[in-house]
Amino acid sequence: MVTNIDNEKAKLVDALTRVNIAYTRLKEQTEEYINFLKILLFEKYPIRAVTITGYTPYFNDGSACTFGANLEYPDIVFNGETLDDEYEGQIDETKEIPSKKEQETYYEEICELLSIIPEDILESLYNKHGFKLTMLKNKVIIEDFTQHD
Repeated sequence: MVTNIDNEKAKLVDALTRVNIAYTRLKEQTEEYINFLKILLFEKYPIRAVTITGYTPYFNDGSACTFGANLEYPDIVFNGETLDDEYEGQIDETKEIPSKKEQETYYEEICELLSIIPEDILESLYNKHGFKLTMLKNKVIIEDFTQHD
């Protein structure tokens, strides 16, 4: 049975085009979700900052190195805790300082909200070699994070 190569090629090109369109939309939706999260997190929780880092580790053993982000273990600074000097002034005085138990509960809830962000999209959006994304009340800061272990 002889197949029409042009027809099969056209179907593949069409499928690839649809995948590329969907991937572009997923990247846009991820950025929208991160911006929405920034608003939600600071309205709901007594926090000063949430930081996610992502990078591709470098090993010299010949193994493939895979990008990863710390979505399950973000750095969260609650009210009452100290921020790095560069982020000082980012405190919501209207929210109380949470107890240790409240912090644990809030941490779990925030991790759940972050966990649906696709790591490969973060890699594509920011920097496959390393980035540090810090959400503050009034802005999101994206920094280079290529100097890691």
